[in-house]
Amino acid sequence: MSIKGDVNELKNINTEIKQLTARTRSLRQKAKSAEARILNYLKEKEQPGVKYNGTAVVIETKTKRASKKAKDREGDALQVLKDHGIHNARDVLDEILEARKGESVPNHKIKIKKLK
Repeated sequence: MSIKGDVNELKNINTEIKQLTARTRSLRQKAKSAEARILNYLKEKEQPGVKYNGTAVVIETKTKRASKKAKDREGDALQVLKDHGIHNARDVLDEILEARKGESVPNHKIKIKKLK
């Protein structure tokens, strides 16, 4: 295949990915809406679940931790280090965060721009 064919194929694939992403987003919204309606129905009828066409739909309660802002996470981590007697908490935290990162590897990426 020629370079022209490869470029056209890449453009077509990227276009299709964008379309599928938009479609997936709308389907997720519809699924959340349907789940909310089912949950509402079950709460109104005070039922733990319902059976339909060989499928059981049950309310399941899970705990979920709320995410913190980056500034709050950093502040809390510094406080924990200080509470454990580390005097240079900022340096230790920076070193820990750097150690968690992988080694930097060069990465080549194709960028497509429209020409005027």
